[in-house]
Amino acid sequence: VTPLWPEPFGLVVPESLACGTPVAALSSGALVGDGSGAFPPDVVATTTDRTATGLAEATLLAAASDRSRCRSASAKFDLTAMVDDYERRYRQALEAPAAA
Repeated sequence: VTPLWPEPFGLVVPESLACGTPVAALSSGALVGDGSGAFPPDVVATTTDRTATGLAEATLLAAASDRSRCRSASAKFDLTAMVDDYERRYRQALEAPAAA
């Protein structure tokens, strides 16, 4: 995955993970490589080095990933998990005190 813009969130990565395919990507948008992004760094190898060398290194890291771990990481993006998370967030928003 090599978007040159900060990808807010696409389906390519979770669909790849669901198939057990690790991902190599540029560290951008939702694909943040410091562990604070949506994906664990051991299944989505990211690089801030926007050269062929940087992406090749990320590809080697991704190739060493455990395919069953990839599938497990994709579970939080299935329909039930996403609906449950939306409902939880809406409840939190409704229960939060109103801003002054």
